[in-house]
Amino acid sequence: MFISTLFINIQLYGQSFTTTPNGLRNSDNTEQSYVVIEIEGKSAKQLFDNSKRYIIQTYKNPDFVQKGIIENEYIKFDTYTPYIATINAGLSKLKYDAKYVTELHFKDGKVKFEIINLKIETDGAPLNFSPNGAFGGWYIFNKKGILKQESAKQEIETYFNEQIKNLSSYLKGETNGNEDW
Repeated sequence: MFISTLFINIQLYGQSFTTTPNGLRNSDNTEQSYVVIEIEGKSAKQLFDNSKRYIIQTYKNPDFVQKGIIENEYIKFDTYTPYIATINAGLSKLKYDAKYVTELHFKDGKVKFEIINLKIETDGAPLNFSPNGAFGGWYIFNKKGILKQESAKQEIETYFNEQIKNLSSYLKGETNGNEDW
């Protein structure tokens, strides 16, 4: 019930990611590795400035996570998140953490949101979207593209789609921390 409610909410905010054997892809067009968040009535400069504020308010060390900025056009930042996914590994469950880079590109009324350099690991053992050699860790899809880890797929999608929803809400002014004093 929670996942279907979350999915409906994400669809109201715009595009979303889906997990495929080739990694995160746009759920409307799996050829694309990004989604576009549409924010009507906002200039590229406004979206850029508000995205910088979002990073400052969201991250514990915002200066440390920001890796690249081109004024009014582009922001690149690092994220670490513990326990992004859990997989069934025989009789035990393995919890995986993620490190990734988010790239935001800005145009009037639009933000291109892309996740790059995504690494999902536990104790140095990777979780891959599809098999990556004989000793490449666990994987979500097998060589034929058949889903093997449904819960990990859903957890990864839920996490990244929540990031899209949070940024979109902030950029629309729905949750920008401007509470009444």
